[in-house]
Order: sequence, then structure tokens, then C-alpha cells
Amino acid sequence: MEKTENFRWVAKIFSNPSTYILTSVDLASSDLQLELSDIGQFAELSHGRLSPEFVRQNMDRLLQPSFNPLAEYDASRQSDLVCTVSNLQGYRSNQLIISFSGTSNFQQTISNIDARLVSFPRDGCAIHAGFWRLYNGIRANALSALTEAIQRHNVHEIIFTGHSLGADMCYLMALEVILPEMQHRPSSL
Repeated sequence: MEKTENFRWVAKIFSNPSTYILTSVDLASSDLQLELSDIGQFAELSHGRLSPEFVRQNMDRLLQPSFNPLAEYDASRQSDLVCTVSNLQGYRSNQLIISFSGTSNFQQTISNIDARLVSFPRDGCAIHAGFWRLYNGIRANALSALTEAIQRHNVHEIIFTGHSLGADMCYLMALEVILPEMQHRPSSL
């Protein structure tokens, strides 16, 4: 019934529902819920129809009492937009938040469907071909922006987040940062 472009039909075709039913036992603590909510604001802004640069440039207008579409976006208000390179990178209180957008064009949709498994740069591992191709398309620019942000800011923590396809991209970038097997890893990471 959703009217926004989100390609949930791919999940309906290629996945099965879980047999596990969530209950109140599965709820995260209220502190964790708040932290995830703050981080989620960056994923939402990176996936919105407005560019992150436009939102940052017009923050005063968007926060006016008579017109406040960002009323609950406290975390994003307290951050600086570092750069955008197929993603949103924000900086706040020693945290570098890297957020990737979800599927937003036809080419990405085609890549989402390319579920063949291809070799991953770790012994015995394989990866979704379409996701790997998309990641490699943004990889150099994203790693360059990450390296520059680390050098310019007092970063103590890096947070990766993303919406839908963006979650796959942030997972791959996080692996790039933490796995020594990944090729061409910048020395500053």
C-alpha cells in the first residue's frame, strides 16, 4: 500500500517471511532506541527527495515554527555536513556519521536484482554481484571523503548507516575499514 519508491517487490519475490515472531522481550532499551533514532535521522535525510546540501543550506527555513518538517531531527541539527559523495557524511561531537541512500534509480534497481554470487576479497566468501558492483562504483570517492573527514575532524567514532540498499553499502564500507584483506585500504584508516 506504500506509495513511495522503495522496491519492496524484490523482497516479496526473493525472500521468505521469518518464522520468528517478535515480542516485547525483543525490545531494545530506551537508551539504545534513542541512539538508533538519532542515527536513523541521517539515513532518512540521505534518502530523502531533497539533497543533503539543500537541507543544510535551508535549515533555518525548514525549522521555522510555522513550517517545521524537521521538527524531530535533533541529531541532524547538531551536526555539520562534511560532504556528499553518493552518500551523506555528517560530523557531530567526535562522531563521523556516514549514511548511504537507498535505491533511487532504475540502474540501481537492476543491480539489486543481480543476485548472482561473485568472489569477495576474503577467502571462501561470496557476495551479491549487484551490490558489489554498486559499491565498487562509489568506493573510491567514498573512501577518499572518509579519509579527508578523518584528517579534518577530531573523529573518535565512525557510524555507518543507510536506508535499504544504503544498508548494504554501509556494511561493505565498514568491512573495508576493518578488514585488512580488503584491497587498497587508505593508510589513514
